[in-house]
Amino acid sequence: MFPQDGRPLFYAGDVEKLRRFCLEESALMIPHHLAYPKGVRGVNWDAFREDCTPVVEIFSEHGASETDRGPFDYFTHSMGGRETANTARAALDAGLRFGFVGSSDNHAGFPGAYGEGLMGVHADAHTRAAILEAIRKRRTWALTGDRIEVDFSVNGMPMGSGLDAGRDAEAVFSVCGRDELDVVEIIQDGRVVHRAYPSEGVAGAEDFSRPVQARLEWGWGPWGALALDRICDWAMNISLSAGRIERFFPCLQSMPFDEQRRHRFERIGEAGLAIRSYTSRKGAYRENPNQSAVLEFTSNADATLAIALSEPVAQKSSVKLADLFRGSANLRTGPFPKESYQWHRLVPLASSSVSGRCGIELPQGRSNIYLRARQKNGHMAWASPVFLNYR
Repeated sequence: MFPQDGRPLFYAGDVEKLRRFCLEESALMIPHHLAYPKGVRGVNWDAFREDCTPVVEIFSEHGASETDRGPFDYFTHSMGGRETANTARAALDAGLRFGFVGSSDNHAGFPGAYGEGLMGVHADAHTRAAILEAIRKRRTWALTGDRIEVDFSVNGMPMGSGLDAGRDAEAVFSVCGRDELDVVEIIQDGRVVHRAYPSEGVAGAEDFSRPVQARLEWGWGPWGALALDRICDWAMNISLSAGRIERFFPCLQSMPFDEQRRHRFERIGEAGLAIRSYTSRKGAYRENPNQSAVLEFTSNADATLAIALSEPVAQKSSVKLADLFRGSANLRTGPFPKESYQWHRLVPLASSSVSGRCGIELPQGRSNIYLRARQKNGHMAWASPVFLNYR
């Protein structure tokens, strides 16, 4: 990854020669799908150096390589499963230092595809130089798909930092999800030392004192077994009757590449959003055709969310926000096997966010501490470790 455009192709017969070129160019080398066996497209930790490689990829469409346990096993490609020695956890146990990123490795011309890996960055400015500098400082977190917002520090130092400490430390964290959170975990040297959960009993509470979130999902339709594969075009206008759409978060899966089709989102005033999209089971990642977007808004219980659909059919619908707190609103564009769309239940801020702090006892030698968060819909985030007493 280069800091400038138009850089030359460079061929190297060994990794050291390639690394020298990258250092001269101030470029980054980021190992990809770590956990395959060494020599079979897996990482070689013996060749790792943090000066050129401040971060490593622990999630992509191949799966997750934090450990050889847990969700997102390797199976999308054909190189086999995860090898324990090549996981990120094994390298951290061996004393290596690096931050965490996710990236899609998408082969369909669809970078950043939902569910295939993303990177979050704490940067000082929204510029290429500032983002690259943040990556070099390991101010990064890895995401599976939903844009989960993460802030994590130890003894006041942000994710990715290295610091000297005594025998005690304090971790401080704040996580804001795009769905209901399941758990936030603080992990020290491979052990979970603290767990935090959202407030109990808030999932169905009609609380409009703070922003709420609603996920709109569209797609479904016929599957390959019916020999009715098709690309379905969507066009819709969304309007909130009272209040303001503060932010929206596209959740766009990779699709059959089509130069004439693009997903587009356009704001209409403070309370409207126009969406153009398309869905298809054929050519979609793991044959999941669905697209979605999460809307964060301020409003009240009497307000409604309305959809004016013009493609694939002309159709209008509306749902009261108070009703969306109690249950989803499921809609169809026609009889089976036509496509469907759905408002999921509203998510109040109290059930999608967790903040806290915890004290941690440190060992005699070095220690690494990082954060892992999981939503109830399965999407996850990993904050880069803080490294204590590594000098």
